[in-house]
Amino acid sequence: MAVLLLTLLPKNKKLRISIDRTEWDFGKTQINILMILVGNGDFQIPFYWEMLENNSGNSNSGDRIDLLEKVFNIIDKKRIGLVVADRDWAGTPVCWS
Repeated sequence: MAVLLLTLLPKNKKLRISIDRTEWDFGKTQINILMILVGNGDFQIPFYWEMLENNSGNSNSGDRIDLLEKVFNIIDKKRIGLVVADRDWAGTPVCWS
């Protein structure tokens, strides 16, 4: 599905990756999702996501690194112009070459 979504984005422009965690409550059930959105300009699509095992809490650096590595297996790193996350994402710095 991610490869199909990638065809909706411009091929000759750098892509922006946004990473965020969201939590939804359905009655007594908590759903904790770590999500990657990919876009360019005003257009952004939900690209890849995983359910987190913890019921209510933040992801850790390992969770975020694993998710980004899966995305980098689909999107060539040369196409990525920017990776964005909010201030809650302090963690171990990582450099992908």
